[in-house]
Parts: sequence; structure tokens; C-alpha cells
Amino acid sequence: MVNRIVVGADSFSIHGKFDEQGMFLLMEEGDILSDEDFARIVTFVDDHRNGDIFLLPKKYGPSRNSKKGIMYAPFSAYREKGKHAPWLAQKLDRDQEFHGVYEQLTNGVISTEILRFLHGFTPFGMVFKGSLLNQLMEIADAGIQGSSAGIQNAGQDANVTFGGPAHTLEDVLVKGSFPVLKWLLAVQARACLDEKLYYIDGVDYTLKNSFEGDKTFFEGIYDRAWYKDTVDQLIEWLKEMSIHQETLQMLVMQHALFIVKYMIQANLDNLNKHLFEETDGEAFLWRLGEVLSYIDDSIICENQGYHVDMKNEDCLVWVLLILKYKDTGLEFDFTDGCYSYNDIQIGELTKPTADIQFMDNKDMEDHTELTIEGRLSPILLMNGAEFGVLVGDRFYPAEYNERYAHTKAFGMSIFKLRAFTIRVELPYGQETELAYVTRVRADVFENGETMGMSVEDLPVTLEFDSHFSRLCDRFRHSYWKINKKLYMYKTEANIMKVDPVKHGKIAGRELTLWRDMFATGQKKVIKFIIVRAFLKAKPVLKHRPIWLFFDKIYKAGDSAEYMYKYARSKNDGIKCYYLADGASEDYARLEREGMKPVKRRSIKHRYAFLYADMVIVSNSTVYAFNDFGTINSALIRDLMNFHVACVQHGMSIQKIAVAQNRLRDNTRLYFCASKYEIENLSKPIYGYEGYDALKLTGVPRYDGLINEDKRQILLSPTWRMQAAVPVTKNEGVSRDYNPLFKETTYYQVYNSLINDERLIAAAKKYNYKIVYVLHPIVSPQIDDFDKNPSVEIIPAVAVHGHSGVNYEKVFRESSLMVSDFSGVQFDFAYMRKPVVYLHHHDIPKHYEEGTFHYDTMGFGEICEDNDELIDVLISYMQNNCEMKPEYRRRADDFFRFDDHDNCKRIYDVMIDYQKTKIH
Repeated sequence: MVNRIVVGADSFSIHGKFDEQGMFLLMEEGDILSDEDFARIVTFVDDHRNGDIFLLPKKYGPSRNSKKGIMYAPFSAYREKGKHAPWLAQKLDRDQEFHGVYEQLTNGVISTEILRFLHGFTPFGMVFKGSLLNQLMEIADAGIQGSSAGIQNAGQDANVTFGGPAHTLEDVLVKGSFPVLKWLLAVQARACLDEKLYYIDGVDYTLKNSFEGDKTFFEGIYDRAWYKDTVDQLIEWLKEMSIHQETLQMLVMQHALFIVKYMIQANLDNLNKHLFEETDGEAFLWRLGEVLSYIDDSIICENQGYHVDMKNEDCLVWVLLILKYKDTGLEFDFTDGCYSYNDIQIGELTKPTADIQFMDNKDMEDHTELTIEGRLSPILLMNGAEFGVLVGDRFYPAEYNERYAHTKAFGMSIFKLRAFTIRVELPYGQETELAYVTRVRADVFENGETMGMSVEDLPVTLEFDSHFSRLCDRFRHSYWKINKKLYMYKTEANIMKVDPVKHGKIAGRELTLWRDMFATGQKKVIKFIIVRAFLKAKPVLKHRPIWLFFDKIYKAGDSAEYMYKYARSKNDGIKCYYLADGASEDYARLEREGMKPVKRRSIKHRYAFLYADMVIVSNSTVYAFNDFGTINSALIRDLMNFHVACVQHGMSIQKIAVAQNRLRDNTRLYFCASKYEIENLSKPIYGYEGYDALKLTGVPRYDGLINEDKRQILLSPTWRMQAAVPVTKNEGVSRDYNPLFKETTYYQVYNSLINDERLIAAAKKYNYKIVYVLHPIVSPQIDDFDKNPSVEIIPAVAVHGHSGVNYEKVFRESSLMVSDFSGVQFDFAYMRKPVVYLHHHDIPKHYEEGTFHYDTMGFGEICEDNDELIDVLISYMQNNCEMKPEYRRRADDFFRFDDHDNCKRIYDVMIDYQKTKIH
């Protein structure tokens, strides 16, 4: 069996190396390969670059990205630092050479490669304590003392020929040969205690840049078969293990829990790979419950095996127990301020948190109204407790709502935080303290009779993890000044303090905040202190309102650009800036047009963002597009007060609450083109009710849609997560090239389509040109597609020497569009041009339907494979690509307007908002 792996641009496999006399090469930590051995390896590598490569690991070491409880063991071939086989050096130096060894070898590691090979799971390792190692020693067969002879004898006892082909060993192990597993674990444990490393003949040692445990770059998580096959194998393995010695149970169960939690982690929320339809996703979660049925509650409740990087991890424990017991009504037990399950304590009631997402301060006639919006762990409310704010003796209870607060796995909601709003009345001119508590009521009994009710207020820890939280919990002296009030959070007491503004106090608070920042030891602190001083000087340096516009930054030409050009042409005292990547084609184009774009990361960019009154965007995640994560925004968020207006990239008719709920960007204005968008966004899950944010005006880029038909068939599908390299920086930066793209169904379907002889022949016969426009995320793959002179392939953005598309031009000139779920279908329908959908049965859907249903509201036929699509396209070409009356009626019903005054309507709303809402 040969494992194909990828390092950089090369694919090769790595096999264990063994001495000529024995089946194992023992090597102590710190040993250096002899010149003769090293020369042999280099010679072998040079002679077998396309075959098996034999490499020796020198040391084990933890990955830079290892999580709590998990240790990876990458392998590399070297004699001394920097002396790799020459052609491997640049690949291994950065990613595969980890310095230092385990400080305590008795807390050793089970080889990741051994376990991967044994169970079909790609690399897995677990750190565990000496007591478990001693248990593993007890299961070792007599004679295994670290000697080569003893190991060989143990191998013979297990009826395994270790010198044979790898697949022979795998076949034996997959059939559940428990003695072999027992023996191998014993060997690994002995290796840890002896401070020696063992290598087994026939086992493939895999060198790879990503391992299981990496929720972004491990290839298996993008392959549906990996999930099913892994779980099937794991359940069979657990069944076999469950009838054997108990001394293995802890390791086995921790390993199983690792797999379950990792699969969920890799598909949480917007990491969902869309590999399962909705019902299939639910079925797979229950299938994971079968794995959990073999795992002790103590291991699940104590979160052993794998640390999931998510808030409210105890909620995941709750979900795992629900899956295990198939009990959707399962709840924790509450006693003495703690919560537990089956007498296993999980945490104290002070552990779950309330996440403050947004705060607003509004001065009323005789008091100030503080509005607090956030999300609360449902664990806090399981015992009937109330959550709220205590001001003196007055308790302000939380009002719960349906605003988006889901945590999803495989597209299914696995738990929901309680979204809340609290409105607190604060007196003018007085110091006030706000205590965030859960109020627990309990009956008081005496002699078996109810004598009354006790009330206990338990403090709740606050988190400020939103860009719009105003405060942060990273610094003791974080504060927020607004109007005549100063808000401060005392982390040690979980108290929010509100004081009247006094200039001396503000100066002192600012200096102590600077001290907190310096205490972090981060170099960027000085830069952000300068930024804070710059923001403090806003009243002096800023002379008129500022509006900042941007689309994807690396790709302009969307609604924000249209709105910028319109607003810039007015003379209403607004300073307008449009943000673009200085290296992009669009930046140069805008300069040629005299538009004076702002270069990303320039001083002017920072000035415009920090001083903006309004930020007008076509995509969500405003801070991320401006290179601010929540860690950096925590340094300045108390001083930022811009208002966000969404002018849209695509129509808001799918289930997109995760990206477009009001608190995602604190969106104050949201401009729509259809009543169906308003209907969708008005649902409670989006959180816009009562805010007068949704406006039916049209969207800006439709002003440029004028029919200039040049007999052109346009293919313009959206992207798929399975076919793209994940985000490595932020959404404002174009994606990297995906070396595995050609293996995806997405590529195979569309590459086949653009090279279909029947489609090409029909286009020639009826005098049509075919243009395939790649989505911005797919654009780096342009050179992967097979070219032919009958089809022009255009990337959305400039890449690999190819110029990017001008969307407006290609929309105007095309006669018919083929799409799947892309928002550009609406541009075409706005011009009343025909659209045909390819919802290919082999490519998973990309979105969930909301208020737009393709079968009854779509603007054209729906095809499920290429042949059906080509039949429809030929029919359209035979009839001059006219939109059919049925679909024209649907377009007329969908759009509120069909003119070119969208920018004007939007601008009128924005200028009124600037004058009446922004101070």
C-alpha cells in the first residue's frame, strides 16, 4: 500500500527505513546519522523521486498548532540542522522541522503514523500520563523488553509477518486482530519509557503539511467518503475492542472521542463543507452517537481527547450526551452551584458566560437608557434561573428573542444560545454599578412544608468578543465613553461600573489602559496607542462627514463602487472614499477613470476607516475587510462609531442569518431590490424588527445593466467550499491556488461542459460565442481547465497573466446565462434575459433556500446534468435566446423596480440618515 501525499507542489510517498540485519532500526534521541547512512539516503532520494522515499526521523516534537491533549509527530530526514536532502530542504525547514524534544518523555506519545495505519485514520497522537503508560506496559507480552529479538518474537506470536507488504499487515489489523494492536501499543509505550524510537517494517510514514486535527487543511474533511468510512471502521473497531481487556479502554475511548469532536469541529457553522443534505447531516450526527455509545460518560464530560476551539464547549458536551443517549430532552443536574451529569461534575455555574455583542446608550428626558444585546449559554437557564442585570435592588430581566445564535454542525443546529436584550434605566450624574447575574429561586421547606422561596443571585462572567461590544475583557481598565457617561468593566468582580464623565478621570483611565496594553508585551501596542491618540483627535482633525465604500477590495465593480461614484458626484459636503487593493486591475482602472481610489493599508485607508461616519459595503464582516480581527479591534472598539449600510453583493433570499443578521456588522441600513428579500430579512432570526433598517430601493449595480446583446452564452456558476482552498487571511484577500482542484466533481462537471462537442457545435451553428466566467474564489484555477478555441474562459480577478472580467460589460453583451445558485442570476433577470440553472446532481448545493424557491420562482429551467442542460441551451439558441413569458412574469413579480434610478433612491435615504441619525 502506497500513501500519496502532498508537500508543496510535489507528491511522493515515504516509507520506513530499516537496517540490513534486522527489521527495526533503534535510534536514541540525539543520535546523528552517519555520513554513510546519510549519503545512502540522499542517493536513494535522487534515484527514486517518483517512488518510495526512505526517511529517518531524528526527533519527535509538537506541532506549532497542536491542541491541548494532542501531539503530532512529523518526520524529516536530516543529519544536522539544515542538511536535508537538497531538493527537500526548502519544504522541510519551515513546516516539518520542530525543535526540542518532550520535556518529560514519560508523558510520551503514541505514534500518529502507527494509529493512522492501524485504523484508517490519518495522523492522530495523544499525550497521556505515566499511569496510563504503566497500564499499557501490563498488556505487553512476555519478552518485550525493547530488544530486537523480543519484538520479533512478539510479532510471531501475533501471527503477523512484519517484513511483508504493507497491505498484508493492514488486512490483518482491519479484521480486528487484537493481539497485534495490543503488541503495537506496548511497543510504542516501551519506546516512550526507553527513550527510543521504533519503526515497523511495512508501515508507511507519512510526511504531510496537515494532519487530522487541522480543521482547515486536512484533505479528508472535504471528502464525504472519509466521514462515512472512518465512522464505519471506528464502530467496528470499538465493537471488537469492547469485548477485550479493560486496560485499553481509556486510550480507545479518547481516540474515538477525538474523531467525533474533530469531525464536528471541521464542520461547525460556516466551516460546513456542504457534504451532506439536511436530512443526511442529521442522520450522520446520530451515527456519531453510535460511536459515543462506547465512550464512558466521564471521558465525554471531562472533555478528554481533543480540545475543540469554540466558545461554550460545555454545550458541546451536552450535545454529545444527547447523541449518545438519543435523548433530545437531556439536561444537566444542578447542585451546590455546579452542573453535572450522572454525578460527574462538568463545571460551576460561574463558568458559562454571557457574550455581549452590542451596547447602545440613549439619553432620555430624565434618565439614560442602556441597551445591551448578546447571547447567553443555555446551561445557565436549565435549572429555571433568570438572567438579568441588578442595579441596586432593582432587577432588569433579559428579554429573549429569536435572533441568530445557533451553533451548527453539518448545517444542522446542534444547540442555540439564548439571544437577549436588556434595557436598563440609569440616572443622570450618579455613579452606578451593574451586576450581571442569574437569579435562582428555590422553595424553602421546614418539617416537610413549604415555608417560602429563597432567591440567590449568582454572578455571570461577561465576554466582549464582538467588534461592536464597546468594551473588552482583555484589559482591566477597558472603558467606553459616550455622551456624558463612562462605562467600565471590572473583570475581577464581574461588575460594570457607570460614572459621570470627568476629563481628569478619562485621562487617568486612558493612561492605565495604555499600561495594560504594554503589559501584553506585543510590539503592535505602540502602533495602536498612536491610533487611539489619532481617534481622540477626531473632533479637531475631521472637518466633514466621511463615507467609506468597498466591495471585495481585491475585486471592485460591485454595488459599493456604483454607489461611490454616484455619491461622489454630489455636492452635499460628504467626503467619499473607495477602498481597493493597490495591486488589482480595478485600482488602475479607477485611477484612469479619475476616481482616486484609496489604496488598501495606506495611511489614507486607516484615516478613512477610523474616522468614517458610514461604511457602505456589498459584503459582510466589515472589520475583517479592513484587516482587524477581534483581538486588534479590542484595542480601539470603544472609540469606533461608524454606521454600516449594506448595498448587497447578491440577493438576500437564502437562509443567510449567520452572515447577514443585524449584529454581525451592527448594520443600520440594508437596501433591497425585492419584496421577497424584505420578507426574508424581516424574520426574527435576522434581528431587524423595530430598527427601520430594511429599505426597498433596488441595488446600485443594476443601474449599469443595459442590454447590448452580442450573441453570447454566459456560464457563471458560484463556487463550492469543497473545491477551494480555505481562507488563510481574511475574505478581503483572494484565495490561493488549490492543487487538488482537478480531483473535485465541480471541476469535472464544468470542464466537461465547456469541452462538450455537442454544445460547441450548436454554438457554431447558431452563431453564438461561449464565455465561462470563473467565480473570484475559483479564478486561481483558470489554468486547470482544458482550453478550446470555442470557449473563452475569464477569471473574475486578474490571475496568472489573465485579465479579470468586467461584469457589467459581460452581462450587457450576453444573451443567456447558465448559473446554479449565484447572485448574478438576478442581474440577468433584471434585464429580462433568460437564465438556465444547472443544479447538477453530483455537486452539493451551496445555500439553503429562504424565500426564493427555484422550482416556482426561478427565472428559467432547472437541469440536473450536462446533457439535459445542453438540450435546453440548444432549444434557446434555436429561438434567438428569448426569455419565455412564464419566466418574464416571475421576474416582474420579483423586482420592485426595473429602472436605472437605484443609486438615487439609496442616496436619498443615506443622506437623510446622515443628517438625522449620525451626530
